[in-house]
Amino acid sequence: MTCSLNAFAWGQTGHRVTGAIAEQYLTPKAQAAIHTLLPMEDLAEASTYADEMRSNPTAFWQNTARPFHYVTIPAGKRYAQIGAPEKGDAISALTMFTAALKDPDASVEQKRLALRFVIHIIGDLHQPLHAGNGKDKGGNDIKVNFFRNDSNLHKVWDRGE
Repeated sequence: MTCSLNAFAWGQTGHRVTGAIAEQYLTPKAQAAIHTLLPMEDLAEASTYADEMRSNPTAFWQNTARPFHYVTIPAGKRYAQIGAPEKGDAISALTMFTAALKDPDASVEQKRLALRFVIHIIGDLHQPLHAGNGKDKGGNDIKVNFFRNDSNLHKVWDRGE
């Protein structure tokens, strides 16, 4: 008996599921606006863009966008008490990209990037290891042995490996 471990992981599958679910609840006006920005892809396809671009060597992808995939809130605190770190996080990025989508002066390319990030960040914030207290780096510091392979909790959760 075999099964695909990736089918149970978050990673690309989790993001695509959140995009597909969101698409079912769009108003006709929202559908039209999204189709104008992303005429060749649906929300499920657009949801993985921010992860796919992480290997892009530009400063934006290697430095600026890196902290946009998670949020750290120390135990016993609320986000409103601590706010975003200097380099930003998923919540500050969601605010920034939402504002770009609403900005009538933003270019189509800026809005396209913003939409892809909004879709992606919503998925990241629903992945339990992307929203944590900072003590284990989103499960990356929790070493596990998964099917006789050394790994960490985040990798197992995201990719099933």
